[in-house]
Amino acid sequence: MNNMSGNHFQINIPVRISDINYGGHLGHAELIKISHQARLKMLASYSLNEMNIDGAGVIVKKLEVLYQGEAFFDEMLQIYIRISEIGKTSCQFEYKIFKNDDKPVAQVNETIVFMNYEKRCPVRVPSSIIRLYEENFKLA
Repeated sequence: MNNMSGNHFQINIPVRISDINYGGHLGHAELIKISHQARLKMLASYSLNEMNIDGAGVIVKKLEVLYQGEAFFDEMLQIYIRISEIGKTSCQFEYKIFKNDDKPVAQVNETIVFMNYEKRCPVRVPSSIIRLYEENFKLA
């Protein structure tokens, strides 16, 4: 059993046949798409939409992936997400991805920048994200 505890959002997403690469396992690009899907589902569960969070959209500024194991067609991925840090115009999303509830597949860290798409410039982190972080993800 993995040792994830509170202060995260958890979602299960299956590996689809279209996620499998020529090596016969989950492809690296597809893992990023799955993590994006998980982020969208997490935000939606808090009634947020990344296209418009208090008037701001999001852009992924930095993405780091530590691959830890293979995943195969029809396996269920358990994805644990938390906002781990808030900056002036950005925040950090941290993902821990397992299969079979204990075998690590990957860790993903993203820096998300909040943007005013009309003006094409960064804006302060929306209050909805700050509140979400403080109420659900901030470690004591």
